[in-house]
Amino acid sequence: MTTEECYNDSLKTFSIFLTEDEMIKKRKEFEDKYNIRQEKDGRYRAVFFVDGCKHDIRRVKKEKLIEELHKIISGETTTIRSIWDSFLIRSTEQGKRKGTIENYKKAFKNYISRTHLCDIPLVKITPRDIEDFCLECIALKPIKKRYWKELKGTVSQVFVFASYRGITYANPTRGIKVNDNLFVQATHKKDTKKYFSQTEKEQVQKTALEYGKRLQDSRYLGISLTFCLGVRAAELCALKWGDIEENTIHIQREVIDHGKGIIDSTKTPAGNRFLTLNSKALALLESIRQLNQIKGYSSNDSDFLFHADDGTYAKPNQFDKKIRKIEKKLNFEEIKSMHDIRRTFATEAYKDSGGNIVKVQALMGHSTTAQTYAYIMDDPTYDAELMEKIG
Repeated sequence: MTTEECYNDSLKTFSIFLTEDEMIKKRKEFEDKYNIRQEKDGRYRAVFFVDGCKHDIRRVKKEKLIEELHKIISGETTTIRSIWDSFLIRSTEQGKRKGTIENYKKAFKNYISRTHLCDIPLVKITPRDIEDFCLECIALKPIKKRYWKELKGTVSQVFVFASYRGITYANPTRGIKVNDNLFVQATHKKDTKKYFSQTEKEQVQKTALEYGKRLQDSRYLGISLTFCLGVRAAELCALKWGDIEENTIHIQREVIDHGKGIIDSTKTPAGNRFLTLNSKALALLESIRQLNQIKGYSSNDSDFLFHADDGTYAKPNQFDKKIRKIEKKLNFEEIKSMHDIRRTFATEAYKDSGGNIVKVQALMGHSTTAQTYAYIMDDPTYDAELMEKIG
């Protein structure tokens, strides 16, 4: 492309429509816009920003500099690396969850930025490049298929952003299939390790109540409350007294980034839900209120139910530490987590409702029944009886 064509294309005008004086004026405006100047050494220099990224180019000939400048502003040289910061800003402006933004950053730091894909012009990236990107990621560190989907999804979102900017309307990540054997195979625990038996449940709740009253720590009672509500640990930490109205509790916010912040929304829209408080849950809430009063915490609508040792809201890992402490005290063969309580709740609710998966889905705050089914554990006793009948 000639210098004249570069000027014209960049200015969105054609010289045949302009007088010579008008063209000179337009060129001056163009050069001022992109800070095109001649340095003392005779070379030409342009300093400008595109998509939030600073460009500083120098060329011996002015024509070459303008040609290079045109490639940049037209998107011909735009890469994932060059628009990454703008992509993050736009994602934040669109209301993407902080957790999602953090996942984007980790994907870029640990994998994307360390591969060739990051520096290939977006307009030149092909499906083959995406496949090569996958192989490079695996070479950096073996990954599971699930994480590969997250990496590919991040790159795909960059292409969506690029189309928004008019850089390219192609998305080479679509339809890419990679051999499953290349990934680290997911490990599966036995179902008995994923949920609490009735005996274990009773033991944990009894011990949690004892620890809570003896140590004057309401977080232990929060463990028992989770058995009643089946909420996520992040939702449990964000509960406020104002969420409770008579015999219902409104799940409407959660902590994020391992407790670094709180957002006034749940993991998905389906997570915003009202749960009925049974007599046991109501009794636990009253005990929690009393313990908080002893510790000097008020119970106004804006106050949290559970507090960290420093007086701020409780964090998810604090509940996991406490339930592990209880299980070690009880000599559990397999240590289970707060999320395993949620699985236990789903399983019991499914059985008690006569297999009404839609009802359980609503209680769990899941977007699909497929998610809920994944939480429901098979009863090994029932399986044995079924196999005996078949035999």
